[in-house]
Amino acid sequence: MKLQFLKTFAIAATFALALAPQGKSETLPVPDDCRIIDDICYKFDASNKTALVSTYITEAAYRGKPWNDYYQYDGRNLIIPSTITIDSDEYTVVGFDNPFRNDMWTECIDTVDIPSTITEIPFLLFCNVKIKSVILHEGLKTIGGSAFKGQKELTEIELPEGLEVIGDMAFESSGLKAIRLPNSIKLLGRSIFSSCKDLEEAVLPEGILEIPAGLFSYSSITTIILPAGVQKIGGGAFSGSKLQSIEFPESLREIESSAFSSTPLSSVKFNDGVETIGWRAFSDMNGEGLSIILPYNLKTIGQEAFLDSQVKEVIIQKNVQSIGEDAFKGCPIEKVISLIDQPRYTPLPFQAFDDNVFLYKPLYVPTGLVEEYRRVIYWNKFYDIFEMDMSS
Repeated sequence: MKLQFLKTFAIAATFALALAPQGKSETLPVPDDCRIIDDICYKFDASNKTALVSTYITEAAYRGKPWNDYYQYDGRNLIIPSTITIDSDEYTVVGFDNPFRNDMWTECIDTVDIPSTITEIPFLLFCNVKIKSVILHEGLKTIGGSAFKGQKELTEIELPEGLEVIGDMAFESSGLKAIRLPNSIKLLGRSIFSSCKDLEEAVLPEGILEIPAGLFSYSSITTIILPAGVQKIGGGAFSGSKLQSIEFPESLREIESSAFSSTPLSSVKFNDGVETIGWRAFSDMNGEGLSIILPYNLKTIGQEAFLDSQVKEVIIQKNVQSIGEDAFKGCPIEKVISLIDQPRYTPLPFQAFDDNVFLYKPLYVPTGLVEEYRRVIYWNKFYDIFEMDMSS
């Protein structure tokens, strides 16, 4: 029994020594293809003289040096050079070793400077590190999804010309106050600036065809200029934001579900090219005294499209083919103008409007069509139908 105890003790002691800190950086068990230079560990490729900022430093720090030497990087600047020297040879720093995670380095960095030789910031790279400032250079092509997510202390950033892709939620819940997206952008992900509570100003790139879903949802954006050429606004793109007015470009064709829901919009100017307004696209708008002139080429009004919004007057154009259930329910409608000249081909849902609108608010229709409207089911729920010269 005593012999067995001594054997167990000896094994445990050997194991403990193997894990014990070894003190000096030169004793760190860093792989042969990695080097630590100025507190940054690089994985290098001798065949093409390139290097990646690597994760190996964390394992090295854990096994070979005191925790604070690498993990307590707080308050310093992370300046990544474009080149490093290894064994008298120059190596170009071209990226981050996958899967690089900076939250394993530290909790706080004052400034991050990424050189022009790095073309991509990977997915989730800095999402769990507190950063105050980021310096980016021309040469960067891609910012990966959630790369700067949750950076509350990051209040400004200059995105370089040449940047082409920004991934999903790249700056979600960050502290940005204003942003300008360069015209080189080719692809924007979903919810990039969602929940940026201090974001009040944004400039969108020319040439984009779609405003992605959730792009500025729950931000503090009050106004936005949509570039000419935009054809679609994605679901929830501005929902919950502080947007007060919007004017749509002639190119716009589709507004997806909840795109502008729960906003204080008081001015909405459609172009005549919009064909589809999705489910709840403008629901819960609480701006004052909205008068909605629907687009001339509009074909579909989705269910609950303007539900519980402050719409007092609505003009329905002649090309509308379907109006969704509860499309204007809960709106303080004072009058409805319909330019539809063949109402029997555009049946109105039973509850497109509240009962009090049907009973007490006037419906104005083109001259000579009052009796036609009275013969069509649900349109005839309007108690007061008047003809009106629509030529103007």
